[in-house]
Amino acid sequence: MKARSPIFAELLLNGTDSIKIDKFEPKIVKKMIEFCNNDSIENFENDELEMFSIANTYKIQSLMIYAARKTVKTATIENAIERYNFAVSQKSKILEKWFFNFIITNFVKVSNTSNFGNLDAKAYKLFLEELLKKNKIN
Repeated sequence: MKARSPIFAELLLNGTDSIKIDKFEPKIVKKMIEFCNNDSIENFENDELEMFSIANTYKIQSLMIYAARKTVKTATIENAIERYNFAVSQKSKILEKWFFNFIITNFVKVSNTSNFGNLDAKAYKLFLEELLKKNKIN
């Protein structure tokens, strides 16, 4: 774990051989350990956002990439706003940009979902500005 995460390396510097992780569900912690041991997760179970979050928290770069790929691969019209908001909250510029472009490309469909109302005013303005630039609205 120390080799994968600078956070774990720092926490384990003083000779401690255990760390308490209570911010995440035990199954997410187990999957993180599985990834650190195997470079993969056998049964992802739609936990891509939680896996990205734990990887981001503990700065496990390879797991962040792995979870980001899963997040993008499972993107839908219905979950696009939720995942865009998640990317913003995690300060993941790559995911934020990917979901921004996904939403712009599918704006009419995404805007008709029940999740569209969860877009904050600042983000809504960014989307409108981009749509105006691309001449998708007049």
